[in-house]
Amino acid sequence: MSDLQTTNFWTVLDAHIHRYDPGNAPDRLVSLRLSALTAGVQENSPEIYHVSSSEGRIHGSHRHEHKLEVMNVVVGAWRLELIGPDRETRWEGVVSEDDDITWHVLPGTWHRVTPVTERAVLLVCSSTVHDDANPDMIPDWPE
Repeated sequence: MSDLQTTNFWTVLDAHIHRYDPGNAPDRLVSLRLSALTAGVQENSPEIYHVSSSEGRIHGSHRHEHKLEVMNVVVGAWRLELIGPDRETRWEGVVSEDDDITWHVLPGTWHRVTPVTERAVLLVCSSTVHDDANPDMIPDWPE
């Protein structure tokens, strides 16, 4: 059993934020907690993880059938690309730690993130725990 399954959701979230953003942790925690609750990420089944990467490496390029993800940049800046389930609705932009923006990736939404700074950390709260045997991931990025 992982630490994420045995530790309180909010304790893990607090630890991630304090690790990467100690100066702004209280404000960012309030924002991220409210966003996660509003999005429906429940304390009884979520997973929290971070993506730490160097400039230019693409992460994602997939969608989920059931999983909802709430994301927040805690270090650096990331290019975010979203494509709606209709394949017509598209959004692309750069989000940095200074923006203090939290976004929700709803089930069925294609998404990928690419760091645009030398060091970048993205915090992700997921509505489900990842299962290697049965991942809720559909890697069919529409071009």
